[in-house]
Amino acid sequence: MTTTSPCLPASRPAILNLLARLRRRVLTVVLFAAVSFTGWSVDYALVLILNSLTDSVLYAVVGARIVSCTLGFLLNRRLFGASRRASALGRRLRGGPGRGRGDVLRRHRGPHQRRRAPVAGQGAR
Repeated sequence: MTTTSPCLPASRPAILNLLARLRRRVLTVVLFAAVSFTGWSVDYALVLILNSLTDSVLYAVVGARIVSCTLGFLLNRRLFGASRRASALGRRLRGGPGRGRGDVLRRHRGPHQRRRAPVAGQGAR
């Protein structure tokens, strides 16, 4: 007599699909933990080095945090592809490729600024 839990899928393809999704998530968590540990290691080493060079805890901590945060940002952008999403957001804010200023930026024009004549190809707004 076998009983299955209603929370677990019973078919083999469903189980394999669930394991494949779990493997992708675990890989993301492991990569994120590796980036965090790298940042912490760089931060710790730089605090020790800068503290011995400058005899100032404030300068050592601020300098080490700037370097480790920059490293974490660059590693996360490289590993998780955030630059593609950020550039797509920038294009959407600008109004798409080759269109000058976009709608989002147009709405924030102050009342003292005059409206310019449309450039050829943009259409009147």
